[in-house]
Amino acid sequence: AVELTSLDDKPLIKLPLLDVVLGSAEVFAKRIDVTRVALHSPEVDVVQDKGGGINLLKLAPPPAQPPSDRKTAPGSEAKAGKPQATAGTAAPALDLRVGEIALEGAVIRLTDEVPAKPFSTVIDKLDITVKQFSLPGSKPATVELSAHSAAGESLRHSGEFTLQPLAASGDLQAAGVAPARYLPHYVSMFAGELEKGSLAASAKYSLVTQ
Repeated sequence: AVELTSLDDKPLIKLPLLDVVLGSAEVFAKRIDVTRVALHSPEVDVVQDKGGGINLLKLAPPPAQPPSDRKTAPGSEAKAGKPQATAGTAAPALDLRVGEIALEGAVIRLTDEVPAKPFSTVIDKLDITVKQFSLPGSKPATVELSAHSAAGESLRHSGEFTLQPLAASGDLQAAGVAPARYLPHYVSMFAGELEKGSLAASAKYSLVTQ
């Protein structure tokens, strides 16, 4: 298991078990076939502080420094023993195929400290399954998502996507969303009381980039 905490010892990420089943690999040809990748029961704590900062983003490394403006004399790279590109010897692109990528039983705790009255909720069960994923990504992969919150809300998604070109389509269904949980936190002009009621919605979408 892997556990990450913040500098003040608050939980960030817990990864109990990762399974990887390798089908085959041709290293020099850059062809890799993975049968299955599964992450079981991870836990993630996401906090947005009052300044709008996200705790998990603090784990990212600092941005790379821009290259120096110092000019290099012609031919000096070759003299230093640095390899030079040769026409017609481009390395083959990575050919990666993954039969299934699964996120099973994830728990995500969300806290938003930006509103005057901080809001928190728990996604107590998140399952995501991606099948037939590949790189460079011209073939469609399917994705199924199911999420349930401790408050009884649910979200389901079924669709497919490609990376080249970047495109996605699918169906979304949400149910059990209680506006009374969110209005006091995010609608500052709301002065009434909403004690009961829930919303359900469904939609189809299709996105394509040129």
